[in-house]
Amino acid sequence: WHERSFSMKHLKDGALSYLFYLVGTFIFLIAVMTLDGSITSPFSIRLSNILNYIDLGSLVFILAFCLLALACTKTMRPLKDAFVFMFQEQDYTVQQLNEYLLSIKVAAFAALTGGGMSFVVQIIKMLKSMDFDGGVSWAGFHISIAMISLAYSLVLLMILMPIYVALAQSLSRVKQREKTQKVPVSHKNRKAGSI
Repeated sequence: WHERSFSMKHLKDGALSYLFYLVGTFIFLIAVMTLDGSITSPFSIRLSNILNYIDLGSLVFILAFCLLALACTKTMRPLKDAFVFMFQEQDYTVQQLNEYLLSIKVAAFAALTGGGMSFVVQIIKMLKSMDFDGGVSWAGFHISIAMISLAYSLVLLMILMPIYVALAQSLSRVKQREKTQKVPVSHKNRKAGSI
């Protein structure tokens, strides 16, 4: 009970907003994916439509590339701390916030790069094995699979974006606070020197 009350006491004001954002985004994506979209019944829901957005190969490739990039740049732990930053209220230094921002940038860039590379690879494979006898439906099926890679990358960016904005705002406040704390001291020294 003590640990629970401690965590609630030190929970950041923006934590609930971020959770609300994640839940709202998840519900919105599910709604968009499950809507039928046909002319006769555009607002009918089909849960089976979610299967059209599942490609484990692309997901594993993107996540693996992100982990490799984070491990190579030694920003995996700062990324974990950046998520903790969104929920835990405490004082952070400029150096810490800069490290968290760097980890978010690395993760976002890796997600975009991995998704883009997976998209290009699948498009090239499709073009090399193109069967014109299959018609337009065959090409549309393979292009949709390639597009899923980009969709996964964009979802990761949607998760990281609020964290990046919150870190940038916090870093700006910390720098401004340090600047205001230093100015009176130097001003007082100049006054003492003039006397």
